[in-house]
Amino acid sequence: MVGDSRNITFLDVDEFNFSPQEKFIHSSFEDAEIDEKYDFILTSHVWGHFYRNNTFDFCYKKCHDLLKDSGKLIVVHNSNNDFIGKLIEFSKTLFKEIEFDVFLDQFLENENYTQHYFDVHFKAESFAELAELVQVLLVVPDSLYYERIQEVADFLEKNLEKPEFPINQRLLVIEKGAH
Repeated sequence: MVGDSRNITFLDVDEFNFSPQEKFIHSSFEDAEIDEKYDFILTSHVWGHFYRNNTFDFCYKKCHDLLKDSGKLIVVHNSNNDFIGKLIEFSKTLFKEIEFDVFLDQFLENENYTQHYFDVHFKAESFAELAELVQVLLVVPDSLYYERIQEVADFLEKNLEKPEFPINQRLLVIEKGAH
């Protein structure tokens, strides 16, 4: 049965409540001890975290090791090829350290993969509210971010007609064993 949630395993550092038939691993991916092999592994907006923690190589290899021979790794991340890229570059001038979503294309060099692009819309009532929401895209400690939030709001207002913008997403489907 395709929709059978008993065949789904969730992994996250935060605690979640799932139905009893679903498996949940409360751990970071780096530290998780997993003995199963999977048909599909879905990762959504986590590769920037692996990049900043210098675990990208390790996690990419771990994903491949956890896939069955014909398994697929599905990656969803911000492409950063649109307004987000411009916002990231501006934010680097304000903050010494920021975190943002990224996937290293060098890992696709010997892979058989398909890619698809789509947009999600980021919208607020005002530029000040949008500046608060943007912090989920540019992870900066609260104390540092709120010291400079007005500058972020001013940048948004200067570069956008209204307090909204699309965020271009890339979906990669990487086939194991197809290189």
